Amino acid sequence: MWDHVKNPDTKDYYTSIYRYNQEQYDKWKKSGSVAGIKDVYTHKLVFDFDSASNLDEARKDTTTLITRLISYGVPQDNIQVCFTGSKGFSVELETDLIVTGK
Repeated sequence: MWDHVKNPDTKDYYTSIYRYNQEQYDKWKKSGSVAGIKDVYTHKLVFDFDSASNLDEARKDTTTLITRLISYGVPQDNIQVCFTGSKGFSVELETDLIVTGK
């Protein structure tokens, strides 16, 4: 991904949790949008915990989720946590399951 990000400090960029095939990629290149593209899939689950008034509340919810995932046998290496700004956290979980975007 970083090979394609030109100015990470001065320009916003976004990634998708979905995987696309060549036909879908070609459609995106032509239209500049993923709108209407179906039959996508992912191996990731994403959880977002926000609290505009109490960041510690979002942190506690994030910690609770991570503790539960680990107790269910999810390897720590499969869990990525990011601070999403002034009000919360994002937890991304890599799985062996295929989740469709239908």
